[in-house]
Amino acid sequence: MQGVKKGAPHLLVSVCCGKVGTVIELKRVKGGRLSDEQKDWLGELANRNWHTTGCKDAGEVADTLEQLGYLDRRLE
Repeated sequence: MQGVKKGAPHLLVSVCCGKVGTVIELKRVKGGRLSDEQKDWLGELANRNWHTTGCKDAGEVADTLEQLGYLDRRLE
């Protein structure tokens, strides 16, 4: 209904910092699980040399982006 394919990741960071890209699937803190469609998307993107992960809150997203070199919170 929103115009995207079922299971498409929530957050895509395209080519940056020498990486192909990163996709982050956001899940609820309690009970959040990847659907089969989400696993398929993440698996296909991982096969194409993307970094794929799931995160449950903004802190995990920021930590992931910092570890991958997209974000430097020391500059904030």
